Amino acid sequence: MPWFSAKNALAEDPVMGLLREQVMTTRKGVSIALDAVEGHLSVDESRKSVNDIEHEGDEVRSKVVHALAKAWTTPLDREDLFRFSRSIDDVLDNTRDFIREIHLWKGYAGEHANVALTHVNVALHDLELAVTAEGADMRRYCLEASKESARVRRAYESGLAAVYTGEMSMDTLKTRDLLRRVDVIGLRLGESSDAILDGLVKRGL
Repeated sequence: MPWFSAKNALAEDPVMGLLREQVMTTRKGVSIALDAVEGHLSVDESRKSVNDIEHEGDEVRSKVVHALAKAWTTPLDREDLFRFSRSIDDVLDNTRDFIREIHLWKGYAGEHANVALTHVNVALHDLELAVTAEGADMRRYCLEASKESARVRRAYESGLAAVYTGEMSMDTLKTRDLLRRVDVIGLRLGESSDAILDGLVKRGL
């Protein structure tokens, strides 16, 4: 029986379950960044919270690597699942750095960063669904996540346009660099969905 035809096969697979946990942990970090940008959480509070979540993410990532090494078989090729996990880890690391830089520079990320992080959050939700979906549904969720990561780039470009058409100052330079950090988050996010899509192509799914 093909792996993708068994009911809830992926949801019960230990590697895919850990990957889902890793995505969920990363999404918590992005939610904190959104709260900080929107002013619902102080920078000091958000920095401490995101650091705690980043450590939690490292622990889950370690479990993923261990599970991949020990598993006899995996739903997709190991290297593609490893790439996915690494890219999701990069999303969380860069989210932590985004909050840290706001704290260090006392910078303002701006409304375009808010828009971009909202797209990141939606994409992570799609990937959370993807890693326990089957065949065509997995592809569909990954493609939706890819579209959201492209929207992150567009929000970044719109933010740069606003920066460069206004008066340049130290504050606008801080905003530019914070926007660049969010753009990197979007790039790593795109790589994560590409890893799963590559794995699906290899398996002819």
